[in-house]
Amino acid sequence: MKLSAAAILSVAVAPALAGDGAEYVLVCSRDSFRGSDAQGHFEALYKDACTGSGCKYTAPPELGDSVVLGGCTNCPSNLDLNDVPNCLMAPKPS
Repeated sequence: MKLSAAAILSVAVAPALAGDGAEYVLVCSRDSFRGSDAQGHFEALYKDACTGSGCKYTAPPELGDSVVLGGCTNCPSNLDLNDVPNCLMAPKPS
């Protein structure tokens, strides 16, 4: 999967307010890990990021050439959106 800059930017500028039970998009740089077990590495990272933020982790992230795209569901509204290094977490655009 290859994401355009416009797709990533649309996530970055999504409304910052979301209610309880909100969905968040989590986009991470693929450069942080390119080993042979990249899928396992990012699944663990996303699971930890979601559950550590009080959200549910529901599906493995999709690996792209330069970014990894995934999300968290059923999140509280008071998330620290800059909590995961080399990643951007933002409310999912409606």
